[in-house]
Amino acid sequence: YIVEYISMYEFFSGFLVYINFEYSKPNSLWVLYYGLTLLNLLFYKRLVSINPENSRLISVINFGIVIYNILIFEPVSAMRISAFYIIYFIFIIPSYVGVFGVKYRRAVGNYIVAVFGILMGVYLYIIIAGYQSGLVDKISFIPYKFWFNHI
Repeated sequence: YIVEYISMYEFFSGFLVYINFEYSKPNSLWVLYYGLTLLNLLFYKRLVSINPENSRLISVINFGIVIYNILIFEPVSAMRISAFYIIYFIFIIPSYVGVFGVKYRRAVGNYIVAVFGILMGVYLYIIIAGYQSGLVDKISFIPYKFWFNHI
């Protein structure tokens, strides 16, 4: 029984350290969210003329932005919950190639691939650099500080 008590004590003390550890909040991803929404607003008629299903996808993305704005007082939860809806932007990306004239379609397609390649490279660089420098900052996957402490 003593061994079980000690192991439970170690677990709960580690859990308390985890809960009380400070975490970083997202601070510039909102620019991307609003930028994507602005793109959808500017090219709405062309996107719907290319594929009528884009109207529903844009509605889902806009719902995600509304959820983000409602939960803005808790930025971590706002980003995570709205990301479930904003991810549908991936389905609209191929339609953006058709928005521009035939003359520019190949260039726009190459630009989109280059942007996503750069984003992937930057993301991997951030993860690798954080791992190599021994970064011990907690990456929170559950917004526990708000949802568990404010019920």
